[in-house]
Amino acid sequence: MIADLSKAIAQLSDPKLRNAIILSVIASLILIAAFGFLAWLLVGALSNFGWDWVNELVAWLGAIAVVVIALIFFPSAANVISGLFLDQVADAVDARHYPDMGPGRSTGVAEAIAGSLRLLLIAVVLNLLALPIYLLLPGINLVLFYGLNGYLLGREFFEAVAQRRLDAKEARTLRKRNRIRSLSAGVVIAFLATIPIVNLTVPVLATAFMVHVVRRLLPGGNPA
Repeated sequence: MIADLSKAIAQLSDPKLRNAIILSVIASLILIAAFGFLAWLLVGALSNFGWDWVNELVAWLGAIAVVVIALIFFPSAANVISGLFLDQVADAVDARHYPDMGPGRSTGVAEAIAGSLRLLLIAVVLNLLALPIYLLLPGINLVLFYGLNGYLLGREFFEAVAQRRLDAKEARTLRKRNRIRSLSAGVVIAFLATIPIVNLTVPVLATAFMVHVVRRLLPGGNPA
């Protein structure tokens, strides 16, 4: 899996991915700004107490909330961005590393984003339910966060990439037969999505990385 991630990172300089990376960075920045704006609105709505020190405390807590919200929800939200150029990234990786396999089925932007939005909805609900643990149980919160989001991201990225070669049922079956691999790859993606600067490229990087993970499990998937 380290080799797969290394190949994905090395290919970020591929001219075929240039537009996807630029779009990824712009969309990610917009997403982070949106998180910050929503948190700022929430803090503004709550900072109307009659005591200045209380308002100041709420403002400081609000600043912390912006960071927490971004860390919790950005990984799953970034998956929505990846749907914009799933085919472009996967085609570039296939052309460079798996030319003998030929082009995969185009999933289309609408199909890819629809799946990503379903994941985002589930992720928002589950992460909100887990929020008390995130805030109150240091150590356990990290295990839960990366485990939960790793599972969700691994499942979505794995099946999205696999469906370029298999039908939906076959892709799901392949993932279930390789649960540990899917989960491990998802945890890697979730971790990368919480690293500043790196997270701006995660929609592209995660897709390229998962292409390698899935290709190794398909017939004829030995890299060139």
